[in-house]
Order: sequence, then C-alpha cells, then structure tokens
Amino acid sequence: MRTLDCLKVLRSLSRNVRSASISYDTVEKLFLIYKKFVFSQKDEVKWCVSAIVKGRPLSDDAVEWLIQNCTHSDHILNRLLLYPTNHPKITQWAEKAYHENSVPEERRSELIALLLNIENADKFAHDNGANIMVWAIFKSRISIEGKVSLLKKYCNVEAFASIVTVADRLGSLEILSHFLDKLQRQERIL
Repeated sequence: MRTLDCLKVLRSLSRNVRSASISYDTVEKLFLIYKKFVFSQKDEVKWCVSAIVKGRPLSDDAVEWLIQNCTHSDHILNRLLLYPTNHPKITQWAEKAYHENSVPEERRSELIALLLNIENADKFAHDNGANIMVWAIFKSRISIEGKVSLLKKYCNVEAFASIVTVADRLGSLEILSHFLDKLQRQERIL
C-alpha cells in the first residue's frame, strides 16, 4: 500500500551512505528489491529502485541477471552502461552488443565508453560519428589527461557543439584552444 513511500525512504538512505560502507549482504538485499520492482508499471517506482543500486558494485550473479534482462528495461540497460567499475562480464557483454549493434543508437557512446581506451580509440573513431566519439571519450574511464588528448585528436566541425560542452564539463581550455587552432588552419587552407 505504501510501497513507493517505503522505496523513497530506502533510496534516500542509500544515497546518503557511501558504497564502501555498505556490506555485501546489504547490497545483495538492495538488488533483490531492485529485481522485484524494476518491472513495475509505475515509472516513479522504477526510478526509485534504480537509484537504490546506482553506483554500487554488484555480485557476479547480479551482473549476469542484468545482462540477461537488459533488453526488457531501460533501467536495467542503465545499470549496465553506467556500472561504476570495470567488470569482465560487462566488458564481454559490451563487446558483443557493440558488434551486434544491439544497443539503441542514442546509447552507443555509453557502450563505447565501456570498451574505450587510449590504444583502441582509432578503431571506434573509424566506425562511429564524431559526436558519438566525443561523448564516448567523455564518459569513458580514461584519465582526464587521456580524455583531453583523445578529444584534441578527434575534434572536428561535425562535433562542434559536443566539443564545446565536453570541454566545459572537463574544465579544459586546452581542448577549446586546440579546436580553434584546428579551425583556423582549415580556414586558411580553404
């Protein structure tokens, strides 16, 4: 009867506790609550339970459940695409999903972000548009210095708005300066 209210209290409590201070058993119980309510008909309930497990490393069984059910709910797909740490099962899933093109186009940058590193960036840049690449770099787990380096390498006019937004979010004038220099060089050539 008061399910949503109880879930809101649980969400509030879980947001105020750092992941490291929550026991493995508690995370497992939170995930059981998530599984029970993530298919609710009420969006507010789904958002609430998603927030309860957001940013928390899960057991291998929980990750496997997310992978098996990711096509049934955007909330489950979110938990995979926004998983807080590297996880081998999620990496395998991401590689398969990338090659099968099974994640919606608007989520492609997040999928690439799970797989992206300094060494393999050219492969993804070749197969995807500039905007997707800019956002994949931004969302990746690459260091800030690595992100700046890759963004400078792949910035172009096609991704102008994305470059400006990402540079602002990273607080990097270096990216903007490089982009402006690149534009000026292109203008001189024309």
